[in-house]
Amino acid sequence: MDLEYETSRFSSRQNQISDALVNLGTEKFNNRRGNIASRLKVFNAKIDFTLPFSEMHNLETGLKSTIKSNNNPSEYFIQQDNEWINDDKASNEYAYKEQIHALYANYKLNLTKWTFQLGLRTEITHTDINQKTSQEQRKRDYTNLFPSASIKYQMNDQHGFYASYSKRINRPSHFDLNPFRFYDDPFNYWQGNPNLNPEFTHATELGYT
Repeated sequence: MDLEYETSRFSSRQNQISDALVNLGTEKFNNRRGNIASRLKVFNAKIDFTLPFSEMHNLETGLKSTIKSNNNPSEYFIQQDNEWINDDKASNEYAYKEQIHALYANYKLNLTKWTFQLGLRTEITHTDINQKTSQEQRKRDYTNLFPSASIKYQMNDQHGFYASYSKRINRPSHFDLNPFRFYDDPFNYWQGNPNLNPEFTHATELGYT
């Protein structure tokens, strides 16, 4: 059984100096500075079991849980004359929580020249997106199955062939889910989408060793 706990703090200060060479509009380009803080907490727990029934048959099972939380309060200020005032188009506080609980089983069959392997992993995911400034909150729960399979033929000590398949997942980062509209300047902004879905891929491989 493995247990891991990680916590980290991050903070940065930014200064954005604006100097408009040509400005035909009415929008002003003000100097801006920001204080960005981040607090990340990650807890991992894992239990693995191996059941060797015989030299031919082997079964591996396990459980894994990852619990993550991240809080990002960001304060930005713009300069007006000699005074710095809060920039409500950029200042925001964003909290993100994620839990992933997985259960897996992997069966392996060893023959004289052949090796077969079948696996299945179940993942239960819970996310909690809380944009405190704009008062937007989104919770999601979903379950996914991830099968895998491989086959290998060993002709002799020097030559072998194999094929494999696995389903994989790529989740959006917590920054990509932040719904707050952040303005870099009067004309450019970026905004995350809390409704983004994870990306799934089906990976296959053929090889010679």
